[in-house]
Amino acid sequence: GLLADRFEKRFLIVRIKWLEVFIMVVGILAFVFDLIPVMVLVLCLLGLQSTFFGPVKYGILPERLREEELMLGNGLVEAGTFLAILGGTLVGASLVARESLYPWLFAAMVASVIIGVLAAYAIPAYHGETDRHALPPFRPWQQTKALLAYTARQKTIFQCILAISWFWLLGGALLTQIPQYTKEILNSGPSVTTYLLVLFSVGIGVGSLLSNLLARGRIEAGLVPVGAFILAAGLAGVITISANPAITEAQTLAAFWHDPRFVRTTLSFFAIAFGGGIYAVPLYAIIQHRAESGHKSQMIAANNIINALFLVIVSLLGVLVLGVLGWSLQAMFALLLVLHLAISLYIFTVVPEFIMRCLVILIIACCYRLRVEGRDNVPKSGAAIIACNHLSYMDALILMVAIRRPVRFIMYYKIFQIPLLRYIFKSAGAFPIAGQREDAALFRASFEHVHNALGKGDLIGIFPEGELSRDGKLG
Repeated sequence: GLLADRFEKRFLIVRIKWLEVFIMVVGILAFVFDLIPVMVLVLCLLGLQSTFFGPVKYGILPERLREEELMLGNGLVEAGTFLAILGGTLVGASLVARESLYPWLFAAMVASVIIGVLAAYAIPAYHGETDRHALPPFRPWQQTKALLAYTARQKTIFQCILAISWFWLLGGALLTQIPQYTKEILNSGPSVTTYLLVLFSVGIGVGSLLSNLLARGRIEAGLVPVGAFILAAGLAGVITISANPAITEAQTLAAFWHDPRFVRTTLSFFAIAFGGGIYAVPLYAIIQHRAESGHKSQMIAANNIINALFLVIVSLLGVLVLGVLGWSLQAMFALLLVLHLAISLYIFTVVPEFIMRCLVILIIACCYRLRVEGRDNVPKSGAAIIACNHLSYMDALILMVAIRRPVRFIMYYKIFQIPLLRYIFKSAGAFPIAGQREDAALFRASFEHVHNALGKGDLIGIFPEGELSRDGKLG
């Protein structure tokens, strides 16, 4: 993370990809000469290479893309990552099965790393400013501790990281258990396992790309609860599928096609992956957009550290639940569903912006068909005040959906204090205001809050009339 924030990222990507070439050559030699310790070393080196590459890969997106392109950029990265994992798994497994195919396996390995190097050189050079401060002394434990402490102080970013880490834990648990689930529950063989893996990867890709279309160029936090709900629905579907004791031999994919459980299995696994794509992409975009300049790649590094911890947890969870406690796969998946709902509730409670944005989008989508004109007149960054015509009590919600930037509204304090709505207003960053004669202290405090918000570059929305317009005109 420190390296990615201090050096030009194309420079780092090219060198990391050349390191990958070296590691692959060593791996091929270890495979040819059956050097098991060297193979283990190569595996560790690949993990190290991935550790360096992750923060650079995600850190370069906010540097090279406009804000309205971040969702698409992350969607393409997520879709490409899972499809590449799928392709590598299928091709590698098929080529390693027979010794006569080893030359093709080695050729595929070399070709993949060469493509990676060429792609790295194809990245345009960056001519903007980078942080050229000297790197601090190398103290990995102290620096990791300091990075995690700094990340924990960034409330929204930290909750996004926890949500992403949970997604990786859940995905890891499902993917590692798919072969056993196929055998025990679906009474099927390897071809059905491959089908479910393909389905999972395609679902992630479709959800990742669709998230950009749903967001319409905005970094949309409201998509996260939608993805979490779809994921939970898919997981519930997987739990309700039961084994068929009448089937005594493992089914092929062709036989499973005619199984009554085929459609429900397909929809359930696709929903998990599809919801996961919609869930994860906005979270990555929020981290990249809201992290302070000079710390974006370090936030991704912190995310990778916590992701790794969660993946260790899922391994231990599998051993404990399936091995020590002797639970069934269905019971384990039910536990994951309960944990998913509990963690989602916790995250959405700590950062109510997720639920608030989701509710606003759903309300407006159900009540109105919007056509937005002049959106480009709103500055993309920096402080600004929007003076709004007040035609209905839905105006603020409509503007929150129409404008790509978060808008903080000033609103009459009696409306702000309505018990149920106050939670939503507060989570949206609204300011209560009263007339000077009603509450002089609140009147002064409101202007102080607005002054501070403008100083931070926020976008402020006001309704100058103070009441609904009587003639449809401003003023």
